[in-house]
Amino acid sequence: MEGGSFRAEIRKRLLEDMLGAVHEASKQWSVLVVDELTVRILSKACTMTELMEAGVSLVEHLHIKRQPMPNASVIYFIRPTQKSVNQLIEDFASEKKPMYQCASVFFCSKIRPALLTSIKSAPKVLERLVDLKEVNVEVLALEPRVFVTENTDALRVLYGKNAAQSLRFEMTIESIATRLATVFASLNEFPSIRFAAPKASSGTQPTTDTEAARSRLAQQVAQRVHAQLSTLQSQSASIPAHATCDLLVVDRTLDLVAPVVHELTYEAMCYDLLPHEGDSFSYATTTQVGRGGEGSVGGRGAQLPGDGSYDLCRVFPRTQLGCLTPGSPSLAPGSASLTPGSASLAPGSASLTP
Repeated sequence: MEGGSFRAEIRKRLLEDMLGAVHEASKQWSVLVVDELTVRILSKACTMTELMEAGVSLVEHLHIKRQPMPNASVIYFIRPTQKSVNQLIEDFASEKKPMYQCASVFFCSKIRPALLTSIKSAPKVLERLVDLKEVNVEVLALEPRVFVTENTDALRVLYGKNAAQSLRFEMTIESIATRLATVFASLNEFPSIRFAAPKASSGTQPTTDTEAARSRLAQQVAQRVHAQLSTLQSQSASIPAHATCDLLVVDRTLDLVAPVVHELTYEAMCYDLLPHEGDSFSYATTTQVGRGGEGSVGGRGAQLPGDGSYDLCRVFPRTQLGCLTPGSPSLAPGSASLTPGSASLAPGSASLTP
């Protein structure tokens, strides 16, 4: 990533690989047409000044009535949905009064074959189509290292009553997986995917279909991310053939906040587990001849018998306990992993390798 910033990488992909490439080829200003999601993706990654520097003269919404500009070129940055594709075709339905002179179309994620067939079946669109690509950017980069998939109703859909019987249950899982896949495609990475698999039978079984579906949420997301990245990998040489990073997928039953916010040092452990007053704790020692005396260790320079003054930072240096690396063992019982080339997944499997 550029400077370790995911948002900078997304900005580069949008401004240089998408808008800049069109401007460089056409040498003229273009109209940028976006939809409900892609306008937010752009606003989180780019400023209007940066868009103008990339050759954009006007930004318009796909599903709001627009003024025809038959002499202008247009860039569509839209989601690959039936609604958006239908509107794209309608823009060029009139041969005498087309909405724009020529069009470059960029989808923010992979387009389904059926939608691609619809575009191929529209000759008036093909006549004016300059380019059609998938840029694989369908997340909002809120901060340099923070992004969201913008599935705002996922909690209600996935954990609501009778959720498993809802059509939106599958659609939401597919949406989350698609948007996560675009993250790794944008970074040209292929992760080893680890997830909390459903627990093996222990006499306690889910009582409803919804509970059973919830227990497999992490596994379903992991499977679909892996499947989508495998498809993208077969179509692009930029995505590596072997695992280059790790992706950990868990559901709401695991608390990931505590390990992140708690300091993983011996000093922090001492403050948690040892009785102390302020920055110091007291202790007693026993030798072969009997009680050897008392002492204390503290941040204010307390004296130890026969030694100098110490504080917690010197006695317990800030040493990290460890970190996860590719190929490291599973984090939790029943966890599993996915690596590039995996053929299938089974609950409780430890690792799937080519």
